[in-house]
Amino acid sequence: MAQLNERTWTARIQGHVQGERWQLALSTYQEMQDSRVHPSTFTFVALLKACAKLTDVETGKYLHAQIAQMGFDDNLHVGRMLMSMYVKCGTLPEAQIAFAKLPVKNVVSWNALIAGYSEHGPYKNALDCFDQMQLEGVSPNAVTLASVIKVCGASRAFDKGREIHTMLKQNTGELDLCVSNTFIGMYAKCGSLFEAEEVFNKMTVHDVVSWTALMTGYAEHGPVEKTLECFHQMEQDGVSPNAITLTCILKACGSIGDLKKGQEIHAYVVIEQYEHDTVVGNSLVGLYAKCGSLIEARDIFEELAVQDVVSWTVLIAGYAEHGYDQEALEAFDNMQNEHVSADAVSYACSLKACSTIGATDKGLLLHAEIAKEGFEGDLTINNTLIGMYAKINMLSEAEDLFSMLPDRNVVSWTALIGGYAEHGHGEPVLSCFEQMQIEGIFPNDVTYCCVLKACGSTGALDKGIKLHQEIVEKGLGSDSSIGTTLVGMYAKCGSLLRAQKVFEQLLFQDVTSWTAMIAGHAEYGSDHEALNWLEHMCRSHVSPNAVTYVSALKACGSIGCLIQSREIHEEATLKGLEDDDSVGNSLISVYAKCGSFVDAWAVLNKLQTLDVVAWSSMIKGYAVNEESDLAIECFQRMQREGVRPDAVTMICLLTACGHGSMVFEGQEFFNMMECSYAVAPTLEHISCMVDLLARAGFLYEAETFLEMLSPPPEATWLALLSACKTYREEEVGLRCFRQLVELNPKDATWYVIMSDIYASNCKLDDAVRIEAMRRDACAQKRPAVALMELNHKIYDFIVGTTQYPEISAGTSNLRLRLRVEGHVPDLDICRSHF
Repeated sequence: MAQLNERTWTARIQGHVQGERWQLALSTYQEMQDSRVHPSTFTFVALLKACAKLTDVETGKYLHAQIAQMGFDDNLHVGRMLMSMYVKCGTLPEAQIAFAKLPVKNVVSWNALIAGYSEHGPYKNALDCFDQMQLEGVSPNAVTLASVIKVCGASRAFDKGREIHTMLKQNTGELDLCVSNTFIGMYAKCGSLFEAEEVFNKMTVHDVVSWTALMTGYAEHGPVEKTLECFHQMEQDGVSPNAITLTCILKACGSIGDLKKGQEIHAYVVIEQYEHDTVVGNSLVGLYAKCGSLIEARDIFEELAVQDVVSWTVLIAGYAEHGYDQEALEAFDNMQNEHVSADAVSYACSLKACSTIGATDKGLLLHAEIAKEGFEGDLTINNTLIGMYAKINMLSEAEDLFSMLPDRNVVSWTALIGGYAEHGHGEPVLSCFEQMQIEGIFPNDVTYCCVLKACGSTGALDKGIKLHQEIVEKGLGSDSSIGTTLVGMYAKCGSLLRAQKVFEQLLFQDVTSWTAMIAGHAEYGSDHEALNWLEHMCRSHVSPNAVTYVSALKACGSIGCLIQSREIHEEATLKGLEDDDSVGNSLISVYAKCGSFVDAWAVLNKLQTLDVVAWSSMIKGYAVNEESDLAIECFQRMQREGVRPDAVTMICLLTACGHGSMVFEGQEFFNMMECSYAVAPTLEHISCMVDLLARAGFLYEAETFLEMLSPPPEATWLALLSACKTYREEEVGLRCFRQLVELNPKDATWYVIMSDIYASNCKLDDAVRIEAMRRDACAQKRPAVALMELNHKIYDFIVGTTQYPEISAGTSNLRLRLRVEGHVPDLDICRSHF
């Protein structure tokens, strides 16, 4: 053609648009402009359609400016296409402006705007548009209803959805298939499966969309088993599943761990040639990953035509969930090497893996990446970061991150509380739990488990009982994890009868609950009972784990039960647990305590890692058996092996010196602690030195050591006072006596020992004077009342509700306590009374 006019250029552009050559249409328009030919409204309609298909909002805005300049923005067709272009590009504010300028707003225009908000949000705007549309007299059609009901499901606006449903039933009676399916999906997403079933059952015809919508609800909200039932019924009705149906059923199989059924669905997927569908392929990877079949998951993953972020994330999540944390991090690195951008879920799974294996450097690197990629505002990621920092004992970082959160949910609080609980910070746990409730955040089962664990570690029995009552009131008493944690809490607090009662009420008594009972009895001196519980556990066909054996071996060591220790050793070896560090160290400790050093050395020599705990157990064993020379020799060998002693090692070593009256060696080791081993002396170290010097008769030197403590504890003064009795030392003894009376004037023990010191030196008048002081001090409390209080102590100790060290060492100590406090009834009378 000799000359191209507006119609010719527009025809060319329209032709490219009809042929879906969107970019060519835009480049043709550039040629049209270069030729100085003015476009018409038809030109702009075609060009805006091309921008919408390309989601090229920048070019669309450029065209919008030209349209406004040429006065075409009040044209109905151009206005509608402008609005549609902005909607497709997700630029809803501009779409709203274009919609407002339309001279006529019909149902198609409203539908376009509502569909935009339903896809891009905010959902509230879609519902507002729906209400405004009706106020302006525009009746919604099936397309409108489908979009609005979809919004109700996505935003969980159950009441609004039911209101629309009621309105439609009143106005139209029976709903068509498409609208009914949408209502099923809405109710299912809101978790109202009864209403979803009601709509489904009233339908005369069910297609694949109807079945899939109902199955999706069961897969998301449970019971998941009904998803499989629906799938079987769907097959019997002759309805073939589509890709979404298969994705839903695979997700359900993964949720309940039904690998066999999942494999059947996998076979169907292959037969129907759905394995090349990206969504179905990802669901297959997810199925095998959740069921722990990670080799199969990896094989399917590698066969996927497209490995997108979802594919990588389900694989990473599978590795992390089943303890293959290093593999999870390697998969994350490989994903980035393939230039696939991570999303919030993949970052969260990788952070979880870092926290599990303590990969601090990798965790910090991921945090930096998250900040760089702009995910810092994501609550899920922030919660996972708090959990990671808390788990790797970087609690100050966890606290800082927590304090910066604009919104905190139960997961945020639980992540921080869990970190405190895991690292033995019981008081902050209880403080956070209280603050969490003040802020109106309701705890979940994980929160309760963490707080109960803290109650156990701090001995906060009263708080634990109160929490138990709260748990029962909320209907969480049957939760297996909470029940098991309750057993552990009561056992650690010494309330063994309560622990047993909760244990007996458990629906399923697993290895953790059995171990808690055994550990509780071993901790509070009921060692024979602990071993009886172990025997009962084995008869119940529950296999002990490493922690169980550690607790049982502790009980064996306390009562010197060498034969049963060897039996436990044999069982642990058969189960491959002998190589476990905690079991190995416990075996060394029990053999050393029982004096069987040949067995102890045999275990020690088999350990893959000879750490400070193993060596300290050997030194302690020699100390307990008063083999002080061998203890020192063991310490020297430990140093030759390149193992650095810690605070516990030095306590064991000083104890050995004390038992062997090796004063010079003990002083030398004490002086070396800080300068040679960087171990700062603690109360226990100084107490050991006081005991060492006092045993050897160096009472003045012991007193000097004692004055290093601020303030010196009651037990250390008592040890020195007892040594003064042995050596008949009045001067030092009197100073100790005065300190003890100042600390606790009503305890008769100090008076009796000081009276004995005077009596042994034939100073009977002084002895009588001390005895008179004792009577005056104890007279402030009436004997009947004192006996009643002691009775309560004995009762609480017997039933396991409270720990009283003074009566926990057996009958002889209890008799002494009764005699010293001046009570007439003896233990037999007390026992018969109870």
